[in-house]
Amino acid sequence: LDDASWLVGSWSGTAFGKQFEEAWSPPSAGSMVGYFKLYDDYASDNITIIDLLSHRLGYKAFSGDLLWYDTNYTPEEIIRRFQYVKPDNEFRNNFGYSNMGYIAAGEIISQVSGMSWDEFIKKEIFIPLKMKHSATHKKQIKNTKLLASPHFEKLNINNEVVFESLDWHQNDAINAAGSIITSSSDITNWLKLQLNRGIFEKNKVFDESISQKMWTAHNAIPKPPRKEAEATHLMSYGLGWFLRDFHGKLMVNHSGSVEGMTSQITLIPEENLAIAVFTNSTAPLASPITQKILSTYLNYDYSFDAKAYFEKRRNNVKQTIIDRKQSLGDIVNDTSASHPQSDYIGTYRSKMYGDVVVLERNKQLSIQFLPSPMLTGKLTHRHYDVFNLIWDTPRAWINEGTAHFISNAKGKVVELQLNVPNDDIWFDEPRFIKQ
Repeated sequence: LDDASWLVGSWSGTAFGKQFEEAWSPPSAGSMVGYFKLYDDYASDNITIIDLLSHRLGYKAFSGDLLWYDTNYTPEEIIRRFQYVKPDNEFRNNFGYSNMGYIAAGEIISQVSGMSWDEFIKKEIFIPLKMKHSATHKKQIKNTKLLASPHFEKLNINNEVVFESLDWHQNDAINAAGSIITSSSDITNWLKLQLNRGIFEKNKVFDESISQKMWTAHNAIPKPPRKEAEATHLMSYGLGWFLRDFHGKLMVNHSGSVEGMTSQITLIPEENLAIAVFTNSTAPLASPITQKILSTYLNYDYSFDAKAYFEKRRNNVKQTIIDRKQSLGDIVNDTSASHPQSDYIGTYRSKMYGDVVVLERNKQLSIQFLPSPMLTGKLTHRHYDVFNLIWDTPRAWINEGTAHFISNAKGKVVELQLNVPNDDIWFDEPRFIKQ
């Protein structure tokens, strides 16, 4: 498995440090990426690189992710459309993990360096670190048989949790927010670079001061009420890294996921220790594996019962699916739609997202997200003007949802509201108006 490619996160922070050591703080709106604009004018005019890289834009976690989720939008188009997403908090007043910030950061790299983000990463990261089995897009991988196959957890007909494989696909538009494909041998070189604070095999890739900037707290994070956080008193986010004290030492870490893949990278700089765990499933195994390794090096007690862990995980998966179904609300029996099926057919447009089309296939209503050709589903009547949304292709992150057709005072269908319970892709952010 040494050279099997895995999906992991991105290195935009290091890229900025390597090329743009003086570009951490100037406002980004209108100067570095002229088409970057947020919903709030003050935030647009005052946002800095540090704001982008430390997730303090004022949005809830993963806001706007529907824009890159399997869409054919370019990073520029994603950034332009994100301005229509309304923030949930005040600018610089919360921690809300933002892939949009990193997509924008990748575009700034391109604008300032004169290279595409892919070219920059290859020239400034892959080549100096001898990362010969890494890429920014699947199409760059010559031997795709070496690619790990993603898997997700689902309930079978016997109500048992089983793993199912997914077609290997990549959201190209996400770029700097999470499109790196790498291997265990290559990531080892990158980890050495981090522990040596910019030095790889006696060659300076970035200045030591950049490590200090990346490992400095820029955004406070509330401590989670988890047992494994008992050895932690303070948590924050630096630039591209989560930071916390852990058994009296600095821990620098980051996790990441794409559909059917999860990963976690952990550094304990004082111990010259780096751990990278890549898994090809949605089961969060990376954390307990990392904890077990850390307990050996840092000499603290940590027991991991794999059988008990998976039993608990199966129960959690079942409960999550039940909770998501229940969040859709009870079905009101003996009701019918207030319109003939033909009235629901048409194009529904959102300034943020683009067009969603409701059409008829084999006498049944279907839905197609035009920016995302892979995102299609069937619409079956639930009650009144609410329809069940059942995806044509199994998804790791999202389950079934509902489509609610709204009529105006004259009884004409004018709007479509989507409710797809999940932990990342917010289908309720765009407002779809019938054209």
